[in-house]
Amino acid sequence: MALHCPGWILCIFCANAARETLLYSAPINTIVKKYSVAIDEHYSEISPDFIQVCAEKMLASLVEVDAGSAAEEIIRGYIHKKIKSKDDGSARKLSGIFSSEFKGERTPTGTEKYIVTNFRAFLFSMRSGSKGLAPPGWQVDQVQDLDWVGEVMMQKVSIMDV
Repeated sequence: MALHCPGWILCIFCANAARETLLYSAPINTIVKKYSVAIDEHYSEISPDFIQVCAEKMLASLVEVDAGSAAEEIIRGYIHKKIKSKDDGSARKLSGIFSSEFKGERTPTGTEKYIVTNFRAFLFSMRSGSKGLAPPGWQVDQVQDLDWVGEVMMQKVSIMDV
């Protein structure tokens, strides 16, 4: 039996799909396919539609708070937070001798409600000043030990991939 994708990976994939939708001319349904395919290689299947719905709800949350031109920076801040820390605030150790943050889960934690609520909580805590953005110039490719997750996030998708 295939294990489920860890919730934090789903969160950053959905967020990065939303970010890429803002930055690139490729349609969102093309962008989410790369994440769905990558997840299928490591865990049980996740529908591209699931990732798309979550990404669209993240974008809708940004519109709701009138993020405007800061939207991409806010999403990068969220991705940075999810990569660097767990939901309880403790540091996420991507590499370890006895455990791995990439290990599949027996029960799915990455539900639509979890992903969207997690993003909205970050968004509102950031607006209140308790959470910050990513350091200036920070990019996913600077994170050591992100392995295949970082590689997928750095893949460019174009209109030609449709």
